[in-house]
Amino acid sequence: MPTALADYVEKNGLQGKLKYNLFVGASSGAETENRWARLNMIERRSPHQVGKDIARGINNGNIKFFDKHLSMFPVDLMYGWYTKHKGNNKIDVAIVEASAITEDGGIIPGASVGASPEIIQMAEKEC
Repeated sequence: MPTALADYVEKNGLQGKLKYNLFVGASSGAETENRWARLNMIERRSPHQVGKDIARGINNGNIKFFDKHLSMFPVDLMYGWYTKHKGNNKIDVAIVEASAITEDGGIIPGASVGASPEIIQMAEKEC
């Protein structure tokens, strides 16, 4: 999904026009974060970051960033810290890594569950 979003932005010349708040309960991987940073797709990033291009975007002020201990991120998310500017305190879309999806729509988490339960609970839509 993150690669498809980057492909869409690149194909349609939406660099800097289609931006996301990237909240991840663990690392989304330097390759993904760096590509999103190069395409100017990241408005805010928390609780941590990986990669040189995203670090450059943070350091030059293009990406708003605040570091947070990973154990504190899910609780702060549930209290609405990251979404307090919105009326409903929800995040718009949650993209969750899964190793499989059952026939009845259940998610079988991948190796890194992280804050997935809280992210899903706080999302308007899950992907």
